[in-house]
Amino acid sequence: KALNMADDTGWAGPKAFNWEGMLARNYSPASYDRRHMYTMSWVYDLPFGAGQKYNLSGVANMIAGGWRFNGIFSAYSGTPFTVTGSGQSLQCIGCTQTAHQIGPVKKLDGKGPLQPYYDPSAFRDPLFYFNPANPQYIPGSMGINALYGPGFWRLDPGLFKNFKLTEKLNMEFRAEATNLAHNARWGNPSGAAGNMRLNPDGSLNTSVTNPLNGFMTITSADSTRQFRFGLRLSF
Repeated sequence: KALNMADDTGWAGPKAFNWEGMLARNYSPASYDRRHMYTMSWVYDLPFGAGQKYNLSGVANMIAGGWRFNGIFSAYSGTPFTVTGSGQSLQCIGCTQTAHQIGPVKKLDGKGPLQPYYDPSAFRDPLFYFNPANPQYIPGSMGINALYGPGFWRLDPGLFKNFKLTEKLNMEFRAEATNLAHNARWGNPSGAAGNMRLNPDGSLNTSVTNPLNGFMTITSADSTRQFRFGLRLSF
């Protein structure tokens, strides 16, 4: 777990609060914090070919012998994000307003437009309670980087074969894949609680087309998959 007051992004300054009375609120999970990371790699010589468990010779050895299988499997948990509120309810120059948490956090695991990742009813923009006739400028109850987005896993395998063409001339065939399973690496949800369109009683205004207006939904992903093939001669 990585905690800090200011992320190492090349910009010197507090993460979210620049007023002396609120500096301590900057201490929170780092924006690059990942709680769990697992990586496994392997190299396996297939037991086929001359001198192997399943001995082969001639054409059979040229086709099925000398193969090597390797790869990397990676699994990572998500990175944190902040549930924000409207700055008008804080009136703090250089500060980031956070939302109020008004209920238990429930993960819905939705991904894509109109599919919230967390239950949006657990959060509220402090501006919703703001009374201009009797203004009270207070920070939201939530901290910085209080929630975590989705994790991802990836499989990067490779298959290799050596061909001995002559005593001094060798050729290697390579077939490699990046993200073979074509898994999506989803971005973090939008944490802008002020985007929600609410009725006076705090319920979602379902009379509009998109009452969440993107809040708590994930609309970005990277699902790149690549294949590479090659031949290498060595002498």
